[in-house]
Amino acid sequence: MIEAAGPVFASLPLPALHTLISCASMPNSVIIGRLRSVDLESFVIGGGFRIMLAPGIKLPTVPLGTSLTITAVSRDGITYAEKVERSPEGGMFTGAY
Repeated sequence: MIEAAGPVFASLPLPALHTLISCASMPNSVIIGRLRSVDLESFVIGGGFRIMLAPGIKLPTVPLGTSLTITAVSRDGITYAEKVERSPEGGMFTGAY
């Protein structure tokens, strides 16, 4: 299990270098993806999509590879998670990324 609040750094192999990617210019977006890596201020889901953690937001304690549903907002070209939940098993998202 990975706890994002502590000094734990872990990652699965990523297909390419990950960079900050912005959501479309909308107030809120819902993003679904598999957790690939975690650090203290952000996390990466499949496809190298890095999402910063908004102040006070913590990742659920889940293993790498878990499907997450993220409510996010884009500010100044950076995507911030406002809510992060484990996606339901057998739900809409069941692909590798």
